[in-house]
Amino acid sequence: MSIQNLSSKWEISKFDSCIKKVKSPKRPSIPKEQYQATGQFPIIDQSSEFICGWTDSTESVIDDNLPVIIFGDHTRIFKYVDFPFAAGADGTKILHPNDDILGPLFFYYALLNLDVPNKGYNRHYKYLREFSVTFPISKGEQIAIVWVLRAVQEAREARRREAALERERKAALMDFLFTHGTHGEPRQQTEIGEVPQNWLVCKLKDVANILMGQSPPGETYNTSGDGKPLINGPVEFGAEHPTPIQWTIKPTKVCKTGDILFCVRGNTTGRMNIADREYCIGRGIAAINGKPAISDTDFVRCLLEKEVLKIYQIAVSGGSTFPNIGGSQLNNYQIAVPPFPEQKEIATAIGCCKAKIATLEQEAALLEELFRAMLEELMTGRLSTLPLVEGAT
Repeated sequence: MSIQNLSSKWEISKFDSCIKKVKSPKRPSIPKEQYQATGQFPIIDQSSEFICGWTDSTESVIDDNLPVIIFGDHTRIFKYVDFPFAAGADGTKILHPNDDILGPLFFYYALLNLDVPNKGYNRHYKYLREFSVTFPISKGEQIAIVWVLRAVQEAREARRREAALERERKAALMDFLFTHGTHGEPRQQTEIGEVPQNWLVCKLKDVANILMGQSPPGETYNTSGDGKPLINGPVEFGAEHPTPIQWTIKPTKVCKTGDILFCVRGNTTGRMNIADREYCIGRGIAAINGKPAISDTDFVRCLLEKEVLKIYQIAVSGGSTFPNIGGSQLNNYQIAVPPFPEQKEIATAIGCCKAKIATLEQEAALLEELFRAMLEELMTGRLSTLPLVEGAT
């Protein structure tokens, strides 16, 4: 963090000067094995989830000298807490801001801007104490900085909440469409559950082309981009398209552009991407596409997404600790398929939900980038909020 040309209206204080000791009765923290799914009081710990569990233990509740800032001694995560809570037992440091010089929320944002070194699952508080904090002397300017940052944060969180709700809507829509269809027809009971009467119960191979991957010889691999890009497993998958990290000069099984790349091995069996080019697919991947005029590839992808948990159960049913689904199991997996036009209707409806989710997630990511950029500028005084302060007076 640069502090060059710092305004004379700003000060620099050591971290220890920015916190204060308070006299409070000691409350027992909650061990992780005692976290409840529901309860009277939220548990705050060092994990990435803001609220990680619940408790009914009134003796553990911290309800005075609020707000506080939680620092994850192992995780380096900061949380601003201004409501009664119970603290998790492992690595949860409670910081009380020195409100004589710093507004509590301003101090929280100042801490977010610190680059605390990552020392793995070790204690990090000692590194935190090595920092200094820069801040404007004027509480009004501190409040203005907080207002700007909080506005961006709240916009980001709103997008995340909307995306979460849209994912719930998509799941409910998929459940309805794959059991009721789009035409309101009577349903029939089949070996795989209730489906509309005009839907056909068949095997996946009847409506989709399935190409099981085969890894080429290891000596043909390279990272210089020679030959075909190689996809072996989920670690190389990006958000929508794969991100190849290896190539092979002797490709074995090659998928086509637009194929569904379906992971068939490991703990992420069932994870999918769309091939944006031709790839050599290793044994951890199956390439799947719809048969023209029989099935729509987008519909098949939606169907696989709905069935992923059942497919994963097949992958672990053999008793091995390493999930794996073979070509025969995938080809013979039973599904229910509507007529081709209805497949397109279903894929289009679900696709609209996916597009909305992608847009909301992209907006949230852009707002996160904006927040991080403004945090650095505002917390070093390079970007001033004085016009906001002066405009309010």
